[in-house]
Amino acid sequence: MSQELDVANAFYFGMLENEIRAAGQPEAVPLLRSHARLRLLAERVVAGEREPHIALTLAVAHRLTDLDIRVDGESGELVSWYLGFLAPHGDESMTAEEAIGVATRTANPPPDTKLEHAAYETMGGRTIFRARWSHEYEGMTVEDDFIEVLVNGKARLPFAMTWRYRTPKLATGPRP
Repeated sequence: MSQELDVANAFYFGMLENEIRAAGQPEAVPLLRSHARLRLLAERVVAGEREPHIALTLAVAHRLTDLDIRVDGESGELVSWYLGFLAPHGDESMTAEEAIGVATRTANPPPDTKLEHAAYETMGGRTIFRARWSHEYEGMTVEDDFIEVLVNGKARLPFAMTWRYRTPKLATGPRP
């Protein structure tokens, strides 16, 4: 990154941070650089009355949401997703039955699952609804296999899902 781009970043983000503080939202300042960045489009030398200087053409690149995903490195299958902006400010205004419906529509659990937990919880000052299914294969629970959905009761929306679910490879005979 050029020295000129460093100066432009410091100026631009300094200005935005000051505006965010003036708007009464200082807690948003640390998040700013994770949601926006300056992208260099062009750089040119400009000769003028004084010393030549470098002019930059910049664009602001930004993302609208925090969406974290994990993908299995071998199969490419989605393992989990998390929408951070939907996680806070939850409450129990949605009934447990409605929350189970949201979680079930989100997870679409296969027929060989068993709903083992579905309830509101408060963790770290946040109220969430957690629905968790275990995987049952030929009458046995498959260790470490589960589907879990977290729901924000106030927003009436899911904000996270983890899917650890595989077909067990059963071997016959003694273990090696």
